[in-house]
Amino acid sequence: MKNKAVKVKFNGKTVKGKTDKNGFFKVKISNKLKIGKYTIKCTNPKTGEQVKITVKILSRFKSHKNMKMYYYDGSKYKVRIIADNGKYSTKGKVIKIKIDKKTFKAKTDKKGWVKFKIPSKIMPGKHKIKLTYKSQSIKHKLTVKKILKVNVKKTSKKIILKATLKKKLKNKVIKFKFNKKTFKAKTNRKGVAQVIIKKYMKGKTYPVKISYYKTSKKARIKT
Repeated sequence: MKNKAVKVKFNGKTVKGKTDKNGFFKVKISNKLKIGKYTIKCTNPKTGEQVKITVKILSRFKSHKNMKMYYYDGSKYKVRIIADNGKYSTKGKVIKIKIDKKTFKAKTDKKGWVKFKIPSKIMPGKHKIKLTYKSQSIKHKLTVKKILKVNVKKTSKKIILKATLKKKLKNKVIKFKFNKKTFKAKTNRKGVAQVIIKKYMKGKTYPVKISYYKTSKKARIKT
């Protein structure tokens, strides 16, 4: 039946229109609908026959949750993206990621996964992470724990400046600032780095600052 007036009930509203030349009547589904099931009720204008069709609105995101990590420990926020056809997304789809007021972008891999490395600018504390793809957004909690532990001590002949990463990360650069001079050392397999100071004046108090990327701790040592 072409060019026939049709009434369709969808999501509590009545949609009116006419069939096309092939007898089809198309109902546009808004991208603002929430995740869930909806029913389309349609009545044949000629026979009075009624048909009910169930429409499922699926989430575009899968395998996502809250996240806890140490500061800049290499952790990645992972989520899998669903394409328009209901299957996992292909490679290269751009996802918008917002952590508090900072916005980033990431792309899907060939299996639809987004693996976003949390950057060093995200400091220890509690954060909100929001991911957006097309018209859908999801929100989760991101907790970043302090990673740096320091120990400053003096022996009879030297001063030892020691830094320990609470998560064992190897080959990470730690900066040690002592008496206005900056030294660098890499962590070992246990996440420990240290600097030994042999030249200093006795009877003084020296400020010490030990840093891992944008996080640091300060101390003072008497000689």
